[in-house]
Amino acid sequence: MAEGGGEERASGSTRPVFISYASQDAAVANSLVENLEQKGLRCWLAPRNVRPGAQYAEAIVRANNDAQAIVLVLSKSAIASTMSPGKLNERPPNTSQSSRSELIARH
Repeated sequence: MAEGGGEERASGSTRPVFISYASQDAAVANSLVENLEQKGLRCWLAPRNVRPGAQYAEAIVRANNDAQAIVLVLSKSAIASTMSPGKLNERPPNTSQSSRSELIARH
């Protein structure tokens, strides 16, 4: 499993890669994060990077908006997830618009 602190925003100066996944795919997401971080990319992964006491959904939306890129672990579980794609486009209060370009990739 990928190591990390309980921070809402991953540490360091570069914006992290946001990993989006259904809870049923946690093992896949953790393996992905471990591989990306071994290659020098910082990742933001819930619940690992959600600060204790933070509003969980707000922390996810904020991290998504702050990310340099988003990696979606697309599976049947993710498609059936109750977290709607529109929810990830929301901005938490008192934040500016994300400067990340939108990109959709399929494999």
